[in-house]
Amino acid sequence: MIARVHDDLGLWPRKLIGDTGYGSADMLAWLVNERDIEPHIPVFDRPDLARKLIRTKQVRKIPVVLTMAEVKRLLDATRCLKHQAALSVAYGAGLRVAEVAALKISDVDSKRMLLLAS
Repeated sequence: MIARVHDDLGLWPRKLIGDTGYGSADMLAWLVNERDIEPHIPVFDRPDLARKLIRTKQVRKIPVVLTMAEVKRLLDATRCLKHQAALSVAYGAGLRVAEVAALKISDVDSKRMLLLAS
């Protein structure tokens, strides 16, 4: 990349940003030691510049809510009882996939009808 910049623009960079885009730490060390390029990591530590930064507003999407018929079709499409139970718990309790996968039998309180997810 550096040779290409030199060939195209006739420039040799004096500083590099310490980023994974340049590869491993060994690659960055090679650039510093062999090519005599000074590593540089920019620090944004100036409050006067921070005030000039403008945050863009993130558009919030409304979550898709399945109808009762769609939920029934989803549960009927699975043949395995274990998968039906996992889907039912995920949808009914509003859990994510990783939370359902991490559930244990000890997390179910059947007397109080509670699910203890940690």
